[in-house]
Amino acid sequence: MDLFTDALVSNYTLSIPREDDWFGSLIGDWDICCYSKKKNSQWQMRGQWFFRRILDGSGVEDLLLCDAAKPKRSAALRLYDGENRCYTAVCTHGAAMFRLRFVKDGSRLIGTNMDKPNELHVFSDIQKESFTWSRVMISENKAWHEEYTIYASRMQK
Repeated sequence: MDLFTDALVSNYTLSIPREDDWFGSLIGDWDICCYSKKKNSQWQMRGQWFFRRILDGSGVEDLLLCDAAKPKRSAALRLYDGENRCYTAVCTHGAAMFRLRFVKDGSRLIGTNMDKPNELHVFSDIQKESFTWSRVMISENKAWHEEYTIYASRMQK
C-alpha cells in the first residue's frame, strides 16, 4: 500500500462505540445484484460493493462497481456523529453528490437524503453473509415505494 492508502484505511478503534458500529458488519467485499423497480425503467445487473473502515476508525467508506451502470462507479463516505448518535454521509452518483443522515430503526439503517427528505437509502436484512439495500421514495400519503434494490452476498475467498 502507499502512504495515502495507509493513512486512509484503518481498523476499528473506540472512535465509534460498539453499540453504534452499525456499518461494521458490512466491512468487506460483496457480490451484488441490482434491480430497478421503477415502472418506466426496469433492469437488473451485477456488480461488486466494497466497504472499508477509514480515518482512524471514525468512518466507513464504500465503493460500488457496476460496469453495466451509468455511472459505473459510486462511493460514499460515512462518518460517525457521536453527539447525535447517527452517521452523516456524502455520496457520489456520477458528477452529482448528495448528503445522507443515517439513523438506526430496529434492525434497519435508514439514510435520509438531506436535500430531498422524501428519498431514503435503507440497509436491511443485515446478516453475516448478506444484506439488502434499497432506495425508497416516500409519497405524500407516507407510503414507501422502492425504486432500486441491491441484494448483496459476501464474496467467497
